[in-house]
Amino acid sequence: MNPQGEPGRSSFSSSTVAIGFAGTAIFIFLLVFGLNRDLYITILENREGLAEGSEWIEPTSSIHGLAQYISEYPDRTSVLQLPVNGNGPTIAWSPYERRPMGMTSKIVLLLYWADAFTTGAVDPEERVEWEEIRPYQIPHIGEHRFLEVEQFARSRGWLESNGQIVMGDLLRLLARSNSYGLFDYLWFRAGRENLEITLERTGMKETDLPLPFSGLYLAMAASFQGERSDTNLQRWTGDRSGFVEEVIQLASGMRVEPRRSELSLKLNRDRLGLDFSEERDMLALFPATTPSSMAWMLRKLYLNELLGSETDSLVLEWMSWPLEEEAINRNFDEYGAIYDSRIGLLGGIDFGLAAGSREPVVQVVYFDQVHIAVWFHLSGSHMHQNFQQRLMHDPELATTFNRLTHRHE
Repeated sequence: MNPQGEPGRSSFSSSTVAIGFAGTAIFIFLLVFGLNRDLYITILENREGLAEGSEWIEPTSSIHGLAQYISEYPDRTSVLQLPVNGNGPTIAWSPYERRPMGMTSKIVLLLYWADAFTTGAVDPEERVEWEEIRPYQIPHIGEHRFLEVEQFARSRGWLESNGQIVMGDLLRLLARSNSYGLFDYLWFRAGRENLEITLERTGMKETDLPLPFSGLYLAMAASFQGERSDTNLQRWTGDRSGFVEEVIQLASGMRVEPRRSELSLKLNRDRLGLDFSEERDMLALFPATTPSSMAWMLRKLYLNELLGSETDSLVLEWMSWPLEEEAINRNFDEYGAIYDSRIGLLGGIDFGLAAGSREPVVQVVYFDQVHIAVWFHLSGSHMHQNFQQRLMHDPELATTFNRLTHRHE
């Protein structure tokens, strides 16, 4: 299939694709940003960004088309798959390229809390008031995710009618959700020093310290910083240590009144002050890792050789939430994952033992600086998650992917 379009293609076909994408874009925008009065204005202002990469919408509707997209833009993707008991990788595409972790950075939080539970430093049955968590959610940025987590916790009976939830269930929620508020609450409860110690214990020397998301978004927000996005990006790129301190300070101050109310008004009016393309480019400021660093950590985790068998097993249990889906159970005897999706970034880390296979594998996939139209399309269909899973249990796809990507070597 020619991704640039074919001569003589009917106008009906092109219109159908365009209409279909427009509907998907609006749906995903609602999902990501929530409904507000400025929704349609925002979409209109980002119409050029939404068209970026639109010629790839139809091809990437299939897994093999997505592999072809990766082969055409090899600098934007990293994939590393390691057999747990083997000698070398089965798939290795840009394994040493630094990529923003996004929400996959929560693996460090999961490791810290699992260790705190198993060593007795923290009681997993400790009760937490849900209202204590709410102030950690940045106003108007990803609030829908926090509400979804709250509703899910109620549906499971984890969040009780008295508004309390136990710490162990908070970590189960963190493993399966991308809630900024929940992440930040557990980040600050753990504390920077403890997370730094945990990261050091893993041996992940190429992996940055996770940072609270509320501070990350405030530090990159042109509307909040009062600077153009490119100026802001250049300033913080040249001062990484200063950026880390700024992020933590901003996240800490966000919860204090009247600061929080003032911030809420500004973000409600201007959001981040970035268009979609600028927001994607600012991902360069996010804590980063290399697929190699992350994959070797996952391998040791799977083998219960990372922080101790009890701690490692608990993290693997938390990550195994996808097995609740029938489709996953059909294809895997074991499977666990952390996924992420934010403008310009798709990816995840996972481990699995495919049904009928004797060799478990660990895997890291990062789609970085994704074209805006492609990002909306893939996010709406969860194609990147399907791609990760298929790479593990579909040898034909793995062979096709290796063939397409290796032609660039």
